[in-house]
Amino acid sequence: MDNTRPDPSTWTVAQCRGWLDDNQLAAASQLQDLDALRDTVRDNARPGPSTWTSVQCLAYLRDIGVDWSTVEAEYHDPPKDDPEYWVTPLRAIVRDNAKRAQKESRAETMAQFTARHRITLSSERVSLNPHMANVIDGSHWRCRIRYDRRSMTVYFSQGSAHTKDPTVVDVLSCLAGDAQAYDNAESFEDWADEFGLDVDSRRAEKTYRVIEKQNEGLRRVLADVYSAALHDVEPE
Repeated sequence: MDNTRPDPSTWTVAQCRGWLDDNQLAAASQLQDLDALRDTVRDNARPGPSTWTSVQCLAYLRDIGVDWSTVEAEYHDPPKDDPEYWVTPLRAIVRDNAKRAQKESRAETMAQFTARHRITLSSERVSLNPHMANVIDGSHWRCRIRYDRRSMTVYFSQGSAHTKDPTVVDVLSCLAGDAQAYDNAESFEDWADEFGLDVDSRRAEKTYRVIEKQNEGLRRVLADVYSAALHDVEPE
């Protein structure tokens, strides 16, 4: 829930469909015409709490399970001469909690995410992962991820206990995990420290550079759904 209605005038087809799917309007998301998709988003968008009263804010927070006693104790008794004294901070609390509740309601598995966005994978078994040359056991694969006419190739390895070919869920989950760690680090030294690696290790720095290049490809391919793949998907 935002303070204003979303403006889809510059949205792509994927962005419109994503918003409609997230708001349980799956049938409408199958529209093909971009203008029709944008109009459908506008028609179904609702304004945020910018005009709500204190009573409406408190009722909403109670309904979504916010600690009612804490909120009521702090905001239920405004000055007698100004019954809406608390309305501005209450609206801010509503926005923060609405975003959190919306994100939780939108959470989906990686399998659901890849199916909804039609992200696919093809793979072929190879004798060696060039980025893990010292790993002999298990199986190694050259995989191509495709999304919205874009693609990238990555190498993927899995232990000997895994007897099946890797799936798009396996590979994208791994890439998303690497991308999160990379994005959260300010530098190679920061990244190495997070994983307890020696900053003077050439092998560690080589791994970091591989992930750096890999992440550039993932951003390019996933584009508008990159952030969602990293932050809005439940681990499996």
